[in-house]
Amino acid sequence: MHTRKLSLAVTALLVVFLALAASATVIDQSADAVNNTLGWTSVGQTFVSPGGALNSWQFWLGSTVPTISFYVCAGDVQAGCSSLYSTTLTNVGGGSVTVSGLSVGTTAGNLYSVLYDLNGYGGPSVLWNTNSYPGQAGWGEWGYNGVVSWPDHSLGTGFIATFGPTTPEPGTLALLGSGMLAGLGMLRRKMLL
Repeated sequence: MHTRKLSLAVTALLVVFLALAASATVIDQSADAVNNTLGWTSVGQTFVSPGGALNSWQFWLGSTVPTISFYVCAGDVQAGCSSLYSTTLTNVGGGSVTVSGLSVGTTAGNLYSVLYDLNGYGGPSVLWNTNSYPGQAGWGEWGYNGVVSWPDHSLGTGFIATFGPTTPEPGTLALLGSGMLAGLGMLRRKMLL
């Protein structure tokens, strides 16, 4: 009977742990995806992190863009910031675009930026509108050749950012699992004595 209660308690703790690990926070600015960026060849978007890892970033394009150099950095990209993640997107069609698998660690309350370098393309691209970001904590920025020089706190690009816990490395998971098994084994041995 005592073993059964212990098993139920351990199972309940694992369920709570997994539920907390699976929770996600979302910044949804998709309502700002209305107007085409035209003429500009670089677009930036700042945001304030709710904490955790930035796991995916969704944005909208007005037409197919041949090549987009996509960056996530700490701070305001206009002021120059350190790149935390970069990738190249090729032949990205108009409509919704999602960059997933980012796992970029962020600190709650800090400012971060995403930069879309359109590599010289000045046609219809990143969608924007009057900024609906809460408290004007994030804003759109436009420029040329991988540099944004014109911030506008009254405008924002349409995006959905998904944050969650930072994904642990496989070694960390193995260490956690082996520690839990050893602890359960010791507890079981103690109960059998």
